[in-house]
Amino acid sequence: MKKIFVMLILSTALVGCSNGNTNQGTTINQGTEPVEEIDIIEEETVMSEEGVLGGKYKVKFGTAEKVTSEYVEGDLLLVNYTFTNNSEETVAADMVLMIDAYQDGIEIDQVFDVTLTGDNANKNIKPGNSLECKALFILSSTSDVEVDATEFLGMDGSMVTKIYTLQ
Repeated sequence: MKKIFVMLILSTALVGCSNGNTNQGTTINQGTEPVEEIDIIEEETVMSEEGVLGGKYKVKFGTAEKVTSEYVEGDLLLVNYTFTNNSEETVAADMVLMIDAYQDGIEIDQVFDVTLTGDNANKNIKPGNSLECKALFILSSTSDVEVDATEFLGMDGSMVTKIYTLQ
């Protein structure tokens, strides 16, 4: 895992040092502007409630329920999702995914209460295996909640999204 993290940091640093000119005197499709590789990386790909992030990690959002906790005031949303590791390394969902939630276009806080979420997101998963995980968010209103999953330090902009309507 450390090896992957170091490689990601180094590749990010190298991209940041580039001047963005990938053609260096080569003409592609005369008469049109050449498309630089960086434009493709920054393009956001929004998927439905199930998809593959970075070509390596499959996420499928499932059900969600409104819950309360003895440790956190207010209503919470407990979101169930399935994480599948299709990479070549053993990883934990919480090390390679970012799960964010929004109400009215504003990010809401994620909280950690193992009595409600369990610890599956922290467990290492060998390649080719799946595990049911949970994420917990503090609700700010009664409006719909959009939950997004992206790859931590992902460069392809892929995203899995599901919108939950509160009752």
